[in-house]
Amino acid sequence: FEEAAREHAQWHGSQNDPTPWPTYQALTGHGEYAFLMSNVPWSSLDNPAISPADDVEHWAASGGEYTQTLETTIWTAIPGGNPPADPTAYPIVQVFEFEVDYGGMPAVMEGLSMYSEAMHQVAPDVHFGWSRVVSADGPEVVFIAVWRQDFASMAAPAAAPQDVMAQVHGAPATMLASQAFSEVATGMDSFSASSTSSGLAPDAVTPPPATMTGRSA
Repeated sequence: FEEAAREHAQWHGSQNDPTPWPTYQALTGHGEYAFLMSNVPWSSLDNPAISPADDVEHWAASGGEYTQTLETTIWTAIPGGNPPADPTAYPIVQVFEFEVDYGGMPAVMEGLSMYSEAMHQVAPDVHFGWSRVVSADGPEVVFIAVWRQDFASMAAPAAAPQDVMAQVHGAPATMLASQAFSEVATGMDSFSASSTSSGLAPDAVTPPPATMTGRSA
């Protein structure tokens, strides 16, 4: 499977696709791989370097026999956070997924904004970001990603989000925001993923942030 993913990334490069397609393997909670196209402007989806039909056809020929299911998802970036300039430089990413009740996004956005502001002051070296799914029916889904250089960094005790927020915003405001968030953000799931040796498309250049497309197999 990973050899097919390497071949597929090389094929993207041979088709003059400027977008990097790093591949991650979910290590906890999911038996999946994910090909993550870096953030791109919405307009680029109207005129992709490679048509979706050709992309799927090539993957079917190279990695189809190793693939049980294939799902394509599009996220839109939520402002804030502290994402790394080059996510592909980090071999590990932790992902937290929340389902948001109908009408609950304002409370979620307020909580994320407060946490982001607090983290910028308390832990500016931690790289994290968030996005929401825009290509699926059903409840709103928000992903929070934390990029790490190694698993050892997970062993260091981390302050609870409420404690970080309280240092900057005070306990009363933090308690209200946390309660509002927990009332509408349900169905939490989490997993860690490690980058594989599949690599990027040759000569790939990361476009400006706007959307991210993921394909899991």
